[in-house]
Amino acid sequence: MEPKVFKAMLHFIYKDALMEDELVVSSSSSVSSVSDTMTAKLLAAADRYDLGRLRRMCESHLCKDISVNSVARTLALADCFHATELKAACLRFAAENLAGRLFCSHIASPSTYLLQKEKLHSPSTNHLDKVLYFRGYLQMEKLFSLN
Repeated sequence: MEPKVFKAMLHFIYKDALMEDELVVSSSSSVSSVSDTMTAKLLAAADRYDLGRLRRMCESHLCKDISVNSVARTLALADCFHATELKAACLRFAAENLAGRLFCSHIASPSTYLLQKEKLHSPSTNHLDKVLYFRGYLQMEKLFSLN
C-alpha cells in the first residue's frame, strides 16, 4: 500500500472523514486508468480492512465518474473489491447507454485488441491493470453476448 493511501485510510479511521482533496484529486488528475486513482486504491484498502463506510464513500465517488471508456475497468474493480453498489451502477450504465453489439465491437475490435494485447505484455503494465482488464472484458462480453 502506498504511503499516501495508508495516510488517507488512517485519517479516515481516526476522523471518520476523508481529507477533502483526496477524492477530488483522483478524478481531476490525468490518470490513465481507473485502477490508478486514489479512490480505487482507497476502495482496495477499505475492502482489505473491512471499512464499510469508506467503501461506500469510494463507491459513491466512482459511480459519478463512470463513462463509456471506463465502465469495463470500473466494473472489474467493483467485482474485485466486492463493491456491490458500484457494480450495480456499472451494469445500469451499460444497459442504459450501450447497445450490445456496438459496445462489444468497440471492446473487441481488432485494433483495440491488438493495442490491449501489446499493453498487457509490456513490462510497464502492472498486474492489477491486467487482471482488471480481463475481468471487465469477460463480464462485459457475457453481459452483451447475443447468442
